Amino acid sequence: MDTGQVIDIDVLSKYCACKNKKNHKMNCKSNFRGSSGMMEVKGACNIFKRSLTFHNTRYMKYLEDGDSKAFDAIAKEIIYGDEFQVEKLECIGHVMKRMGSRLRRLK
Repeated sequence: MDTGQVIDIDVLSKYCACKNKKNHKMNCKSNFRGSSGMMEVKGACNIFKRSLTFHNTRYMKYLEDGDSKAFDAIAKEIIYGDEFQVEKLECIGHVMKRMGSRLRRLK
């Protein structure tokens, strides 16, 4: 964000510091219920869905860390319609890690 290259973020949190969990305060930081994996999925989908409204932009590529379910959710929802498909990119560090593990197992 400090470089100016980030154009959108979605902050989701399961943390709640309210003493009474049933009656949350107005400034409660908790805005998500569910698993941490689903939090990543929801955040990515939110950002893709509002890209046209906020920035008049369609994201063409999605860079994931190799164990993310977010791309599958984006592809399943067909956010931009049938005429525009998002391309999945994989982090080279995670690819190297998986490949190295598999090669060591084969050896």
